[in-house]
Amino acid sequence: MAKSKEALDIRWSGQLPKGAEPSTVTVRLDPSGRWHISILVDDDTIKPLPQSDKSVGVDVGIAHLAITSDGEKAENPPNRPYQGELGGLPETRPEGPLS
Repeated sequence: MAKSKEALDIRWSGQLPKGAEPSTVTVRLDPSGRWHISILVDDDTIKPLPQSDKSVGVDVGIAHLAITSDGEKAENPPNRPYQGELGGLPETRPEGPLS
């Protein structure tokens, strides 16, 4: 990438905090040929949350995405574009002896 003569088509997913210095930069090429860059920064503007004695358990399920021990329910996302397509596909198994 350092020797690339073409401009890179960069799509930012978020803004870097003002004055933030990257501590780690990871560059990855995915199997479809797209480059992904992850930037890790230390943000001094983020303050730790106050201490709390309260705790909650979370159960991840099928009927609901998650249910907390307080009884709060998070519904599953309504859009599953893959659901209809995958339902009719045959199950595939690897050939050869199972190890």
